Amino acid sequence: MHTRMVVPAMRTNRSARKLGATTAWRVAPFLFATALLLISVSAIIGYSLHRVTEKKAAELLISQNRKQLAFCREALTEFRRAVANDPFSAASVNGVVYCQLQLRTAVATGRESEAVLSKIGWRNTPVLQNRLTLAAQRRDVREIFDLLDALLRRNQLSREITQLMNDLETSEVGRQIIAERIKAAVPWGDRYLRDVSGLKRLELLQGRAKLLNKLIKQQVRISEPVLSPVLFQMVNNGLTTEAGELWRKSHGVAASGQVLSDPNFSRYVSFSPTSENRSPFDWYTSNSEGASVHALSSGRSKIEISWDGKNSPILLAQQVSAPIGRYEFQLIAERVIRDAWPYNIIFNVRCPDGRTTSFPAAIRQNSRDETVYYTAQFVDCPNFVFELAAKVSTDEDQAIGAQTMRHDNVPQLRVIKVIATVS
Repeated sequence: MHTRMVVPAMRTNRSARKLGATTAWRVAPFLFATALLLISVSAIIGYSLHRVTEKKAAELLISQNRKQLAFCREALTEFRRAVANDPFSAASVNGVVYCQLQLRTAVATGRESEAVLSKIGWRNTPVLQNRLTLAAQRRDVREIFDLLDALLRRNQLSREITQLMNDLETSEVGRQIIAERIKAAVPWGDRYLRDVSGLKRLELLQGRAKLLNKLIKQQVRISEPVLSPVLFQMVNNGLTTEAGELWRKSHGVAASGQVLSDPNFSRYVSFSPTSENRSPFDWYTSNSEGASVHALSSGRSKIEISWDGKNSPILLAQQVSAPIGRYEFQLIAERVIRDAWPYNIIFNVRCPDGRTTSFPAAIRQNSRDETVYYTAQFVDCPNFVFELAAKVSTDEDQAIGAQTMRHDNVPQLRVIKVIATVS
């Protein structure tokens, strides 16, 4: 395994040449070492980190090695002359260190070379990359993160570093150091956590969930724009249980038999229809023709459902993180007058395997003179999508609905609360 050191081109006729060098090192796990290597490779010869395999990386290094040696034999004297003219030039000092280590002619050790670079090169990308190489040789994880931090602060190699850090989140040491940086409010922290494009494997998603749980435990507030994208990724990849636990912890909600989040619509009322802050565990509403759901924020939060009796739409839906079991479903509405809402309420359970089971609701009045639609049923799949639908049950009911529509009075139902409890 080799890693590449990077030297900027001199201001000579060689400025267009691609530069680099190698030093031997080995770090476990392999992916960590390869990623550090390719941060430099991608910067010099244009390869994307996620596309370069171990074999390709080795081929790239071998193919460049001879050219680099030849270059340094010619260039070292010029770099030294440049340093004599300007001792504080990071690019020139970096060139000397680079070629000395490449040709193995340096009297100074790698540590001493790095000490020189550390004093002049915190704002020079190639210097930081070379220091990263030396830190990796020593397996100095904290120094590596200091250098990655410096590169991210300068918005340099962000894509490559993000992919590397995604992998580091799978280890406890990596999560601990990343959590420390984010807790210290580094300028790249929010941007890093919002980017879930590289979390394409289950272990990466699990690592991110553990990192966010660690931050929550340390009293770091996780914003909705950070949390929502990773929750969707987790649900879409079969980690619904873990996603539900993360959502509850982030919102301070204790696990209980009530499995629907936002049962009284307080969150839904606060969201705009196009809000990017909604998670899979929030309410989603129908956009079918003839049906609409509106938030009513005056006084007690509630929603108003309007439906013209056509197309059998799904009126409300929410992803649930819950086990197999016997459930009681309830919809509590303001007192329903038959002519105003002539439809039956249906509770649907859509399982992860694609099956949908429909449960028609019975109806009763509670002590507050509210109308309660309810049913108790056994649900044979975990982590289902709960759906609320309506159905025209008889010809008589359909006629009533048609009559009200002729007077531009589409039937409406004002819903106060929806509950799903498991026993």
